[in-house]
Amino acid sequence: MPGYKGIVPVGKPKKELHCSQCSLLLRQAMQTGEGDRICHSCWQEKKRGGVWSSLECYPDRAADREVQLLEVFCPRGANGCLWQGKLADLEEHFKECGKKPNLEVGIRKRKLEASSDEVHVHQITTALSLSGNVLNIKKKLRTKLREAYKLSQIQETHPGELLRVNREILAFSRQLSQHSRLLKQKLNAFGSACCTNFSELLQMNWRLQSQVLLHGPQLSAYQEMFTYLEKLENTLTGDMLKFKQWLEATVAGVSAIPLNHNRWCKRQKVCRNEATCEHPFGEQARGAWACTIEEK
Repeated sequence: MPGYKGIVPVGKPKKELHCSQCSLLLRQAMQTGEGDRICHSCWQEKKRGGVWSSLECYPDRAADREVQLLEVFCPRGANGCLWQGKLADLEEHFKECGKKPNLEVGIRKRKLEASSDEVHVHQITTALSLSGNVLNIKKKLRTKLREAYKLSQIQETHPGELLRVNREILAFSRQLSQHSRLLKQKLNAFGSACCTNFSELLQMNWRLQSQVLLHGPQLSAYQEMFTYLEKLENTLTGDMLKFKQWLEATVAGVSAIPLNHNRWCKRQKVCRNEATCEHPFGEQARGAWACTIEEK
């Protein structure tokens, strides 16, 4: 078994505590005569392949002790577990950890039990996809608000035309509330490092929906809605920046997880358009899968 995959350390461990082959935290550390540190299983694999058949390795107990004393987070933190402690105590914690993998991600039960890392990464990509939905709906709503504002300034505008635009504004506003609420729940699940507070903005949106529904299109309602969208954009931008920084630190120990693509295709786990994909998150790439992080 290679190094500790999916373990999220508190802070950044020393480079010497990572395996020179698998780049993960050392598990049953060995040291070569040249001073390289390697996991026992990686060494056995190289030895079987005849690569290091003549190279002697010795157990590195000092490195093992350092790794076991590292402070780490529970790998099930995405599901709400806030445990933090020494790596040596992690196995004992798993016996008491009541946070089960989230079945919402739609992966089969046996895969969830086999790899909590995949669940963790899928929850991350889900949150990023939701943020893309919020931004896309916000853009559409802003366009409709501008259209309604212009129509309200023209005296010859037919009432039915304004009513149509008003209904579209109401529909987008409701979608925005729904997706923002889901995003708030997802981000809160990752802890205080990327926790956001949409409560005030959601209440403002619901109040505006009621105002538009009861009194029809009014200039004050449009202006207040513009203010709401501006606040939402600032809040979302700040929180997603924190979230991305936290994300980079979180997945640093998880191998082969690209930060610019969503691997979760329904049929395959590998991106089928990796070379050409430049789609912003939330949009379909040739109908096969969706990107989840917008690289700038």
